[in-house]
Amino acid sequence: DKNLGIKQLENVANNAFYSRMEARYFLIQIYAAENQSAKSLTMARQMHALYPNNSFFHRYVARNSFALGRLDEAEVYANELMARLEEKRYGYGDNDGRYAAYILGYVNQNYKRNDTQAKFFYQKCINYSLNNNTKESGYYVASNMALGNIALKENENKAAVEYFAEVLKNSEKNSNSYKQAKKALEDLTKRLK
Repeated sequence: DKNLGIKQLENVANNAFYSRMEARYFLIQIYAAENQSAKSLTMARQMHALYPNNSFFHRYVARNSFALGRLDEAEVYANELMARLEEKRYGYGDNDGRYAAYILGYVNQNYKRNDTQAKFFYQKCINYSLNNNTKESGYYVASNMALGNIALKENENKAAVEYFAEVLKNSEKNSNSYKQAKKALEDLTKRLK
């Protein structure tokens, strides 16, 4: 019974002494997986305030802010994550970079209209994904899709084909990413004939 399990974890997260933090750690993930990003963000913020150097809580504050469309907030947390990676802070690694770089790429592409910076961060996301062996992740696929679209816009057709091909290789055939990449490749092929 999922609902009962969540209620029990919430009880532990609020009332237990020894296992409170563990319960909160799991609730942050469960809320995010259950499309309850607001609940996940609230708890992640509390935990990030208590443990500001914990990369897990830091990453989830950025991720949930992004999921809720709080892009200014997400950008701040993503920049902090990137800074801690550059400083080689203990506990921060490729997984944190993957999230942060994608958020910064998205913000630069869609809100700041700065394709140069967007490409830089999307490529960083791809590199972190390759280092972390997470090519099947949504961030890797979405970064390749975004870079393919930017390449199309810049008439870099060869690069666009490579990015879209990477999307096709690393996404499910029934996913939106796969369908969009396939259509983009078909449209590009027609245009080049």
